[in-house]
Amino acid sequence: MFSMKPHTSQLQVGFAATTILLIILMAVPSNVVDAFMMRRACNPVAGKKQALKFLQSSEYLAELAGLDFVPTEIEEHELNADGEILSDINEEDLDSEGLALLEQEEAEYGGQGELSLDAFQEEWLEFMDQVDAEAGFTVGGVEKKTIMDNIMYWVGTRYRYGGMSKRGIDCSAFTQSVYKLSANVQMPRTARAQYTVGQPVEDVKELQFGDLIYFNTRRRPYVSHCGVYLGENLFAHASSRYGVTVSSLESAYYSKRFIAGRRLMPEDLLDMTIGMENE
Repeated sequence: MFSMKPHTSQLQVGFAATTILLIILMAVPSNVVDAFMMRRACNPVAGKKQALKFLQSSEYLAELAGLDFVPTEIEEHELNADGEILSDINEEDLDSEGLALLEQEEAEYGGQGELSLDAFQEEWLEFMDQVDAEAGFTVGGVEKKTIMDNIMYWVGTRYRYGGMSKRGIDCSAFTQSVYKLSANVQMPRTARAQYTVGQPVEDVKELQFGDLIYFNTRRRPYVSHCGVYLGENLFAHASSRYGVTVSSLESAYYSKRFIAGRRLMPEDLLDMTIGMENE
């Protein structure tokens, strides 16, 4: 007679496979397991959809991103469904392979000719005194359209702890890449290290387009997540839940975990300019 019950041998094989998997997981460092599980749980398709919806709901940001403006009221449940997948991953433990890849990918800097560092700084700061931040540039002198273009380049990319490519990227590599592509600067690799750069902006109401913003998303209190502020309480970031997306500071999750922002001033960008550090 045909039976729907699995044979004893099948159950034994299944149990054995589960046991082997558990043994393997127990032998692997916990931060590696956490990173793997977050990667499997990440939904970059939903993240891209959310990013486009948020950007298109703002007339200014839609124009900056080259999207159609679609007036949309974001529902409260949509805001509160957002957030990170909690874990105790410490991004200070980024493996040497990931950091080596970063070093290999650094762009070669050129075109400065015989201009000395002091002369360059003087000329740059003089130029910045004349820049109007409302005329399409950040206070640091980076074109807003360029920043947005580089954010859009990454939108929809899967989250990967330690990742720095289109195959997967983490939050601090994302902010680092956006400013590297937009301003030819090399920011520190981790969120905690990036938090030491720039002018502090503690009040959410004082944030401006292009400011870096930081959160505590772990069980222990420290800077563990970062993004780029866009305006109207929206920010771009590499989310462990949705990949590179746009989220709102009005969400219950992010509003409770916001620490502060950092504004990159002209002198900060000069200090990090690729190719000028050792001159």
